[in-house]
Amino acid sequence: MEKIFLYVNMIKLRMHSMYALSQVHVFCKRSIIHSPVMLYRPDLISIAARTELQAHDRYSAGHGIGDRPVMKIASGCYFGTFSSVNTGVSFTKGAKVLSADLVCTSDRAHDFSDQNMPVVSGGVINKWAFLLGNGCRLAAGSVIFFAMTVGLNEIIAANSLVDRDIPDFSIIAGSP
Repeated sequence: MEKIFLYVNMIKLRMHSMYALSQVHVFCKRSIIHSPVMLYRPDLISIAARTELQAHDRYSAGHGIGDRPVMKIASGCYFGTFSSVNTGVSFTKGAKVLSADLVCTSDRAHDFSDQNMPVVSGGVINKWAFLLGNGCRLAAGSVIFFAMTVGLNEIIAANSLVDRDIPDFSIIAGSP
């Protein structure tokens, strides 16, 4: 009975992924998406050719402006499994970016202005436009929050935290 339940849930996830994929703003047919993939507001997501999204990834495009996509993924990109991309303003991933498993990127932040209020009640700040430059390499477990620009051909080491803009051709490790 348990195997049947798991199989039915797997079918539901795949059907959700296929439906969400059909709603993506721009999707080039030479891209590969392994289901299940969670797409929140797929109508605001643009995926270019030769891009590969792995199973169990989560892409949240937040609130866009009209019908213009706020999440743009350029050609030749690869996302590892269990990755997360959250954007409220704008997220642009340059061409040929390799992202390993468990990588998290976001242009959102919690509002901590009232320290007497619980974090979940404080709201979310969406004020950064995020650009991940061409040719970047993001190792497993790296987290990119609050950065506005990660330059060209960056290498971000495993389990690193990036919280500010990074110039082109840099190698980042730890919490800079």
